[in-house]
Amino acid sequence: MHDIDVGQGELLPDAGIDDTLDLLRYVTHDDLPRHVWPQQLANLVDVLVALYRRRGRATDSALEEAREVVFAIAHYIGGKPMYLPKGESLEAALRHAQIWQAWTGDNGYALAAEYGLTLRQVQNIIAQQMRYRRGLRQAALPFKGE
Repeated sequence: MHDIDVGQGELLPDAGIDDTLDLLRYVTHDDLPRHVWPQQLANLVDVLVALYRRRGRATDSALEEAREVVFAIAHYIGGKPMYLPKGESLEAALRHAQIWQAWTGDNGYALAAEYGLTLRQVQNIIAQQMRYRRGLRQAALPFKGE
């Protein structure tokens, strides 16, 4: 399995997130009425709770996990607009992330067979993921004249 080069500290830079997540464990669903959170965040919690419940989680556990996930996403995005693809674009992006995670440097043929791709497609996906992750760690250099 390939490790992601971006550490949790870079994705969630505020050291206080753990304290806040701990506090969320003591907050009940009734303590967080829908008008406190934007409607889309409340809806996202509901979607995640339903998903976790379908997977056999108890309601309290599903709700706690859903709130933590939504909080982490909201903390990471930090008020920035974000486009979330759906359909084939989403499936491809998730598949590319899985390939990146599974890539060890010498298993390109195995990944191609597993995902029904050519070796060249796997190599292109890995190159794309490398560029993306490098961009997360490294700011772009300005061009002359800018």
